[in-house]
Amino acid sequence: MRAQGGQTNAKEDTVLLLLASVTDDVSQYNIDLTSSGSGGYESTSARGAQTGEREIYVRWTATKTEASAALAYHGNTGITDYTWLVATDGSGYLCCYQNASAVWQSAATVDADDYSIAWSMRDNPQTTGASDAKISEVCVYDHTTAGIWEIAQFTHAAPTTNASWNLSVSGIWDGAALVNTPTNATAKVRVSTAYHPNVEFFEDWLAARTAYAGDQTPIAEPVGPLPISSGLGDMGQFAGRHPWGYAAAHAEAVRRRCWAPLVNAVYGDAQELVVTPAPTQWAVLGPGSSKYYMMLSYLKWTAVPRGATHAWVRVHVVSYVTSGASVPIGVRIYAMNRPPAKHKIGPVQAPSLEVYHATATLDADHGSAAGTGAWLSLGWVRLPRFRQALGGWTDTVHLALAYDIDPAAASANDAAERLIIDAWHVRPDFRQGVGVLEL
Repeated sequence: MRAQGGQTNAKEDTVLLLLASVTDDVSQYNIDLTSSGSGGYESTSARGAQTGEREIYVRWTATKTEASAALAYHGNTGITDYTWLVATDGSGYLCCYQNASAVWQSAATVDADDYSIAWSMRDNPQTTGASDAKISEVCVYDHTTAGIWEIAQFTHAAPTTNASWNLSVSGIWDGAALVNTPTNATAKVRVSTAYHPNVEFFEDWLAARTAYAGDQTPIAEPVGPLPISSGLGDMGQFAGRHPWGYAAAHAEAVRRRCWAPLVNAVYGDAQELVVTPAPTQWAVLGPGSSKYYMMLSYLKWTAVPRGATHAWVRVHVVSYVTSGASVPIGVRIYAMNRPPAKHKIGPVQAPSLEVYHATATLDADHGSAAGTGAWLSLGWVRLPRFRQALGGWTDTVHLALAYDIDPAAASANDAAERLIIDAWHVRPDFRQGVGVLEL
């Protein structure tokens, strides 16, 4: 798993991303499926229980008119009710199912081709009642023939669900084994909690456009100053584009040296952090995380200098246990364009949340709260500045430190762990070839 924003097609709304393996989750959740045969399952899957906005993406190579092949599933082990199911029916037609019935069936049976299937669902703005509460789009692309195999839009009732139902890939988990398995295992799967239109499906999985390179030319020191013999300094000569151009080039070359740290804080009475955050009103889970808690005491709202794309982050920590063996700790920096729970900012609708993070871990016992501690480098994090034109908000970023006691659940001594974050340093910079320079 890479930091959010570093793994292609792992988005803010992604809850499961299987690429190279049908069990290895490379989304920001990093919760792998249990392997079974050529597929995998999660026996109790709340993340699959999506009844609002939702996207299911599957890539699969079929055999000719393959029947009763379940590609991705969320439902009960009795296979009598399900939130969603992408599968072929008994005749080999590709279908999308919910509530134990089909809501869409392809016009033709599958062939021995390589397919990408995207099923996206959202609320129907023109609903007339429960029977058409949702609207879905299905787009199927045939990689073998390099063309759209079928595209459809349809309305249907809202699905029912249960967070204790299982999620499975390359078959349906019946509590003992995967059944209705396809001949070829499902190659890729993404489950999302947001509606993704077909344009996004093409961009993500078929033909991504080349990103705009932007102005990333290195700013070099000019060769100079010019000698006296140039006459530039003579009376009446400091005029025209050449001398002013030299002054502008020099100012451009040194401007980054004038950037001050976004955060450069030291706390003489830093709070001892424990496995259960306290006070609870000061803690909230980081966006997309079920483990890392952001603390109000480590929240900063700051302006980002124009041209800065990233920040280098390090924290000073003291980690110790009251008894027993040392416990690993994780520290994370979140960079957000706005507070994660905001819906409106002043009179305007809040923009979509853009968030990146960087994480580092440490397993050490510094003895006590008075221990020397250690500097922990979190590394680079991208800075998603607030881009709307709104006084006081434009070109600002929210930075928040988060922590997790025993992030890999490898210790039985979590209750004895004490973590103190007594300093942090966030330095803005421009990363050549990584971010886009904005002036």
